[in-house]
Amino acid sequence: EWDRPWYEPIPDARLADWTEYCTNDVVSTEITHDRLVEDFEAREILAKMVGGTMNDTTNSLTTRLLTHDVKDPQSQYIHTDLSTIFPGYEFDPSGIPLERYSTEPGTKVSTMKSIYLGEDPSEGGFANCPQPGVYFNVGLFDVVSMHPHSAIRLKIFGKEITARFENLVEGRVAVKHIKAVGDDAYKEALNRLGPIVEEIFKDVKPEDVKSKAKAIANALKTAINAVYGLTSAKFDNKLRDPNNIDNIVAKYGALFMITLKHKVQEMGYTVVHIKTDSIKIANYDEKIKKFIMDFGKKYGFTFEHEATYSKICIVDDAQYVAFEVEADGEKLAQYLEETFQQQKQWQKYWDEISMMDHLEDFSIYVRPCSFEDILEIDTYEELQELEQNPEFQVFCRI
Repeated sequence: EWDRPWYEPIPDARLADWTEYCTNDVVSTEITHDRLVEDFEAREILAKMVGGTMNDTTNSLTTRLLTHDVKDPQSQYIHTDLSTIFPGYEFDPSGIPLERYSTEPGTKVSTMKSIYLGEDPSEGGFANCPQPGVYFNVGLFDVVSMHPHSAIRLKIFGKEITARFENLVEGRVAVKHIKAVGDDAYKEALNRLGPIVEEIFKDVKPEDVKSKAKAIANALKTAINAVYGLTSAKFDNKLRDPNNIDNIVAKYGALFMITLKHKVQEMGYTVVHIKTDSIKIANYDEKIKKFIMDFGKKYGFTFEHEATYSKICIVDDAQYVAFEVEADGEKLAQYLEETFQQQKQWQKYWDEISMMDHLEDFSIYVRPCSFEDILEIDTYEELQELEQNPEFQVFCRI
């Protein structure tokens, strides 16, 4: 901070210091702008779509986008008893006795308000780690936009508003894949979202189309995430159904994942890990892959084969270390070619492309590291000895 009272004149001898102080503010503001410019564009695009202003909140813009011209939206909402879809499911806000839950390895009892197939689906998302350890040839399958598609499947907003929400969700998917004005993805986005797509891309240079599409996709993702948050909010709003005390959007996905887990295990496969909208299966093959894809469609979900791990070390239901062999490498290779060869952005570092330009397409996080995690290897013999230890094989040859 400036070391003189703001109301005192600045001595001539300190003018250079004052200039440097002001420069820091300007530089900080520019860095903040560069970091948040897409958030700004997201708000701007939403405002254009509903005729709002930049001073409107994302929640208010999203609500207007879905409920405009609907006098009493909540009168149209549908609350589904999930036990009609998942027989045996129970929800009791007063609590369910602990002894009713399974004691199988990996079973996690959290809220004790819900029970299905002996497991607690939690009230926000199902997480399960049957047995920590090292596994091989693990397939990771991820549901595309689980919560939005749960809402669409359940038609929680009734016919009219759910149709608008579906257009928003599928329109974002189309926008994300736009590579040139007039391509198939552009036409699908235009069909889903209307003339605003033409207006946004009207003066965009061909080489800037993909980056602009990314900004719009981020805007729509912000809106879509806001919708789920508003359906489960504790405060009253136009997208909240007062009857929805069971948070059925998140619960539908959780009950589906529990069902899938048991089906996969019945087929003789090892479920390594489940986290809300993804499942990891050891020694996966085309048979189980096809089953997962088909099973998801029955419940309104689309699975993507997100990654294949040659080795994975599961620590608990929230942490794992893995060596990925296909998906991330292929995606990164594609983005490297686009950035360096096509866009000629030679000034960028390769890791900047995944961590800043395409963060939504990769699963990147910071794992806490303790002193005990560090192994010092001084000789080739020590490395060979380490590789023979199954506990550490997952870290080798990375």
